[in-house]
Amino acid sequence: MSNLQNMSRVLHSHDWATLDDWVHAVDDLADLSDDDIDEVVRIADREPDRMFFE
Repeated sequence: MSNLQNMSRVLHSHDWATLDDWVHAVDDLADLSDDDIDEVVRIADREPDRMFFE
């Protein structure tokens, strides 16, 4: 899984195993370009929202 896919999973889909996962994803977000942030959102839009279906 790419870092952007992982960030999308954690930040957009709210799917993390530990609070540390979320902290690292938020920290990594600060280093992304605008295009990378757009890609995180595009990845989230392509994947089903598992939060409501698990």
